[in-house]
Amino acid sequence: MGTFELIQFDEDKLHELAITPLELSQAPKLPAGRYQVITGPGISGVIAHEAFGHTQEGDTWMKGRSIATRLREEGVRVGNDQATIMNNPALYQMDGMAAGSNGSYYFDHEGQLARPQAILDKGYLSTPMTDLTSANELEVARTANGKRESWRRPLMSRQTNTYFTPGDKSLGELISMVQDGFLAVHPFGGMEDPKGGSLTVGAAYFEEIKDGVLTGQKYLGPAGGHIEITDSVFDILDRIVAKTKVDADHQIPKTQLGGCGKYHKELVDAGVGGPYILWESVACG
Repeated sequence: MGTFELIQFDEDKLHELAITPLELSQAPKLPAGRYQVITGPGISGVIAHEAFGHTQEGDTWMKGRSIATRLREEGVRVGNDQATIMNNPALYQMDGMAAGSNGSYYFDHEGQLARPQAILDKGYLSTPMTDLTSANELEVARTANGKRESWRRPLMSRQTNTYFTPGDKSLGELISMVQDGFLAVHPFGGMEDPKGGSLTVGAAYFEEIKDGVLTGQKYLGPAGGHIEITDSVFDILDRIVAKTKVDADHQIPKTQLGGCGKYHKELVDAGVGGPYILWESVACG
């Protein structure tokens, strides 16, 4: 499921890999500011993982480190109708592939059967992802999220495959909706503040969109490296304009191989994905 022998490169992809380093060596620096941005599946997934992924982990709730606890208790809406995020260990196929991602399994490390869970549904939070300890302590439903790095490390509530649900547009339609903005496809890590409700997600570079057309111009960050997309979680989830559709009946968007280090350690597999998403006025720099 999602293993390296499935990776194939066509001629267009090989050309892109060959020419992109040259283009980036000559790329201008992006002025910091707010822009319309379309994120590709990888970056959409990292936003999902950081926005209400870590804050929806049961041990984070249990330790009083998550803003999501109060927000759910008070029924606060944290995103618009487009803001639905899934965590799904039972991801065995996805858009365009008869395979899943590396966060998939049939049961977690405590034997709980894998099932999908909407951790954010149209802007409203669910109960958290749990292992046995956090489910008992919080008196909420048990989910299949009990994972550990290895037998030497502690078991915690961890994400599996985290992704935004699809929408109803094509990528061409999303691009045509952008007057002055960028396409961001290649992720460059991410971090979140589970108590403060903010996040930052990296993109290797941006591709310019003017008047609904990709110009071919690439941009690097203000310092000449990668670009950070950073904002309040509540603001960014309220600024989803539209998402691309998935034609397959299972309605699962492309999810990429990924990993997660909790508390700067405790490394586990964690797929991230989603559709292409158009965001309105997000902070980039």
